Amino acid sequence: MSFLAPRLAHFHKNASPVDAVGVGVDDLESTEAKELFREYFLPIRSWTVRSPFCRAALLRLGVAEERIRVGADWAWLYSVKQNLVGWAEAFWRRCGVDPRRSLLVINPVNLIWRDQVATKANIATALDKIVRSLGMQIAFFCNECRDGADYDYVAALEIQQAMREPAIIVPNEYYSPDEAITLLMSATVTVAQRYHFAIQSVLAGGIPVSIVRGQKMEGLVRELGLPTAGTIESVDSDLFVNAVACAVRDRATLIPRLQTERHRMNERAKRNLDMIKSVAPYAQLFSS
Repeated sequence: MSFLAPRLAHFHKNASPVDAVGVGVDDLESTEAKELFREYFLPIRSWTVRSPFCRAALLRLGVAEERIRVGADWAWLYSVKQNLVGWAEAFWRRCGVDPRRSLLVINPVNLIWRDQVATKANIATALDKIVRSLGMQIAFFCNECRDGADYDYVAALEIQQAMREPAIIVPNEYYSPDEAITLLMSATVTVAQRYHFAIQSVLAGGIPVSIVRGQKMEGLVRELGLPTAGTIESVDSDLFVNAVACAVRDRATLIPRLQTERHRMNERAKRNLDMIKSVAPYAQLFSS
């Protein structure tokens, strides 16, 4: 918010309308955050948000109901454009994964939670149990590919080092959307700590089990009815194992339901621009 505030101030000062399109909004807790919102964000002309929970947060912050529409995250519009199945199979084999065997792909996160040592230990214990009881292979995938203690590779390494069973870390390189989604098509189940990793998993035709991190993940879990394995602050290893086992057991019913949800979110995302199609300077563009 502090980053955006001076930029919004510039537009407001020059009487240039601002429209927020396909955005997420959390409930604000601190007095400072609420004051920032009132001064710099409340003058935004229209809001198209990605969930009903974002809409409710805006209403609590004093945004008029007629200025809000519920759309969806832009990522729901994406569809794979290339057939990379052969590439993905060869890639997994080079990483030491047998694409014919069941595979769990987990996306871990550090950020401000790096000191959650107990959570990581419980995740490691759960993954060991999953290898032994379900015979699954474990692969860590870094949705945030930067190096450094705050990012996914170090989180994966810390969990991997706490495990007793073998697990691989996918190289933390940049993967195109087609590459990332096709790699996830090989997963029997995924475990997500990032919002867009969960969406990628659904786009891949899979089942994400979520370790809930923040309000946006909580909203996605509630709206799609995703299975959960705790929160980033608290993971019980037995509940984690049970969530994965149930996802594996119920794949035949979960996957069609999640694909129905995918279609619903796609249709909502297609309406992200509806609010601005009738206002300047966009109305002329859409009418021409």
